[in-house]
Amino acid sequence: ATRLTIAVAAATALLGLFAGPATAATVDEVAAALKQNRVYRASGAEDISTERLDQRVAEVATPIFVAILPDSAREPYGGVTKRLAAEIVKRVRQNGTYMVISGTKWFASSVRTLPEGRANALAEQAFADHDGNPEAALLQWVGGVASEASAAGSSASGQDETVGASQGGGDTGGGGAGGVIAT
Repeated sequence: ATRLTIAVAAATALLGLFAGPATAATVDEVAAALKQNRVYRASGAEDISTERLDQRVAEVATPIFVAILPDSAREPYGGVTKRLAAEIVKRVRQNGTYMVISGTKWFASSVRTLPEGRANALAEQAFADHDGNPEAALLQWVGGVASEASAAGSSASGQDETVGASQGGGDTGGGGAGGVIAT
């Protein structure tokens, strides 16, 4: 019996070595998670600590959603973070400001919270200010979004940027820092 137990344990360990990387969460799973907690970090995503980010997002008066996903999450969307973000926003179905990080690329948008282009501009500044520290950049971005949303009164005057005007450009450009690039 002991030999059988050792053989089973060894076989299980070998299977673990040869198994591929964990499958990325589906957009529906990400949206469901964001409805429960406004910060979601998928297994296999960039190693960005979310403890302080979770706390900061919970403290602000405006809805902010952050999804940190592995590079592979973009694959069903032609590798384009903006398309991935649009699908997440569509499925969450809540007004607010969204940040989607997939691997080393990000896209920020706002639905009826900030004026057109502001979510992305705040993100570009935050990532430029915190080169190499995506956690600090995200915390700065959340603070900037909260401040501007508060000043604007979070009115419904903001455009649904995911469906209407876009921000952040394609996967070829943008600022970014610390290996995280605007797309």
